[in-house]
Amino acid sequence: MSLERYSSALEDHSARMMTGKPPSSNQRPTQRSASNAPAPRTQNNTENLSAAQKLYRRKLLSAKESAVKAQLSALSVDNNTINLVISQAEAELEYRRMRNRAHQAKHKLKQKLKLKDLEKSSVRLRE
Repeated sequence: MSLERYSSALEDHSARMMTGKPPSSNQRPTQRSASNAPAPRTQNNTENLSAAQKLYRRKLLSAKESAVKAQLSALSVDNNTINLVISQAEAELEYRRMRNRAHQAKHKLKQKLKLKDLEKSSVRLRE
């Protein structure tokens, strides 16, 4: 889940918690009767709302921090994977170089042996 989607989902949830209804515009507005009308605000309600808003902001900030940390962790894993792939490629390249050197050394040795055999056969022919 991307940080933007996570943040908007968290904001929607907090708006639902504060107002008691979902903020989406596709829902019908509800009609209130006099019996279930909201109570008038008092100083205590305002203080509670302010405390609730502070708590919401702290939780939202904490959630955003967690999301960012998770993304950084994922990037770190990606970086480690990239470094591992690079290390493997370097090791394979070094192996191929060593194999090529060994092949060249074998080829040179065969040439030297052929040359010695030719020299021995030429010495025998002279005798």
